[in-house]
Amino acid sequence: MRKRNKGFTLAELLIVVAIIGVLVAISIPIFSKLVEKARFATNVANARAAYAAVEAEHITTEFTPDELNPIRDTYYSYDTEAGKVKAGADLNGYEGVGLRQDDPDFSYPPSSWTTSTRPGDHSDWALGKRVYKKWILVVNNSAGTVRQYLVYTG
Repeated sequence: MRKRNKGFTLAELLIVVAIIGVLVAISIPIFSKLVEKARFATNVANARAAYAAVEAEHITTEFTPDELNPIRDTYYSYDTEAGKVKAGADLNGYEGVGLRQDDPDFSYPPSSWTTSTRPGDHSDWALGKRVYKKWILVVNNSAGTVRQYLVYTG
């Protein structure tokens, strides 16, 4: 009498491993795109939060440029982790987001950004590649509007 061998054959195991490999190969690009979209959505939400905080700070602070000492712009730094805004900022390590090269005063609002919008000329710093925690917003004092977004890339 023969004993019944319980278990899987080598061919069955190879087929299962091949199926799992195909499923993984299909799911990795999909997962990567979803992670990119999540990072981008986080950056847009952080930019909007920075905008609201900076507008509130700018409204409560009196900046009145005079003819002898015109203050054109005010730089506000915003830390997304602390949720705090501060007037005045050190620009070392920051790059502009969504700015046209030919017109430095023109900025796109966050609603027009895409996952491939880049800070400066760096392809590896696109808004979908990483989440930026530190922002600087440049406010034009005469108009009272945010004219530029900068992210910390250092």
